[in-house]
Amino acid sequence: MIASLEALVPAKGSTHVSTTYADWAAAHDPDAAAAARELTEAMGAELNRSWSKPGAFVDAMAWRARQLPTAHLPWFWDTVGHRLIGRGSRPGGRAYGAARAAEAEHGLTVDPAYRRANGLLFARGGAMPAKEFGAHQKFLAESLGPAEAYAALGTFLTAWAGSPADLPADLVRRVRASAKAAGHGDDEVARVVGEILSVTRKKSVPDALLVGAEPVLTAHRPADEVAAGLLEVFPESVTDGGAWLRMLIGCGATEAMEAGRIVPEDGLHRWVGHFVHMYQYTRASGGGVTRQQLPPEFLDLVVRLGPRLRAGGEAVTVHTTRHYYQGFDADVLDACLAAGATVVDPGPATRMRFWGEKSQRDLSALAADPVFGPRLEGTVHAGLQPHGYGAPARKAGSAVTLLPGNEGIAHEVAARVGRLVDAVGGGGMAGAEESVAELETLLDRPTVTALGGIGDALAGASAGGALRRSLAAVLAVAPARRALGGG
Repeated sequence: MIASLEALVPAKGSTHVSTTYADWAAAHDPDAAAAARELTEAMGAELNRSWSKPGAFVDAMAWRARQLPTAHLPWFWDTVGHRLIGRGSRPGGRAYGAARAAEAEHGLTVDPAYRRANGLLFARGGAMPAKEFGAHQKFLAESLGPAEAYAALGTFLTAWAGSPADLPADLVRRVRASAKAAGHGDDEVARVVGEILSVTRKKSVPDALLVGAEPVLTAHRPADEVAAGLLEVFPESVTDGGAWLRMLIGCGATEAMEAGRIVPEDGLHRWVGHFVHMYQYTRASGGGVTRQQLPPEFLDLVVRLGPRLRAGGEAVTVHTTRHYYQGFDADVLDACLAAGATVVDPGPATRMRFWGEKSQRDLSALAADPVFGPRLEGTVHAGLQPHGYGAPARKAGSAVTLLPGNEGIAHEVAARVGRLVDAVGGGGMAGAEESVAELETLLDRPTVTALGGIGDALAGASAGGALRRSLAAVLAVAPARRALGGG
């Protein structure tokens, strides 16, 4: 007999050659030992044939399982799951779930030490199904005292967090329940939740989990070493990163970053750029991806990080995304420039997104930039143009109309108008007519008011009488409307 069934759990790194089922049969059902050994060998051969289709391998094993005595099923299915660790969470999770279902359905005896060690193995390998979390927590509570169960749950969750598997949305509630049973308060809940989240990398983290973690970590702030880990989470969920960022603000991680007590692993400039990379696009509900605005807390944080970004001297990359699209967000670009950060410029072909009335910043820093300012004006101007067959006529006005009071924009619009005036005075009749037509739509009241002396510039345009009268009529509209109190 095997001294302890816990010894049947394969060591880390050897799960792909697990012989748990054959070893159990040799010790507990010697008459079936040879068949179990043959089946374990056949399991390896079948997995090699189904290497690129682990789901098909599980289906083939389900057929084999139907030929086995009920007492053999948990050990057989655990071995299947061991072999699948590292092959994706779902196939191995199916096997783990089948093993536990067999125990429950047939009332089989469960060895507590084996179950705990086996559960830890699956959690560490990212093959523990989220739906089994509650059952495992209940098992720990039933097989151990409150303090031991709480400690075992912490070890289990830390292993899970360090694996490729996603964390459950109700993590905080479950940790609190176990902590309360062990006589602990929210300070201990904050410690465990903070440590678990701080080692979470490259996986979906539900916003509900982060929203639940925010108040407890705000009330009981983690040490800087834990906060440093929280800064590296970057949830891969369908999210704008806002829930995570608000948790970082609440727990003091961003404050420590501003003060220089914590420096992100790849540098502050890379942290800012990676946030934009992760969240300026998101998966759309109907398929594909769509651009989204970043949370206002992020834009404010970038400005506050300005002194550190300037001191670091590294350029920030804010035009890439995890969905293979590229483009600037005007609000993000403005925040970076307002912070005094240098921004990587891939060239004028890279598009810029202007949010119009939804914009969260006044874009004055962006408009004043000698490189990006003209591109902003061009982006806003392009948004006033008709697009495609059957599109509505061009909207009246200029970038000044949409961004009033912005000196940088007014300067760029003045340059645009100046080029059109030069075309009126210095080009042929056809070019002059096109320029006048453009000016008729461009020079609305806000634009004329903002440009001030544009009338004098137009007075010197040496165009024909008809063009001169047309331009004069354009300029006369604004004062007349102003006198009447109209727009």
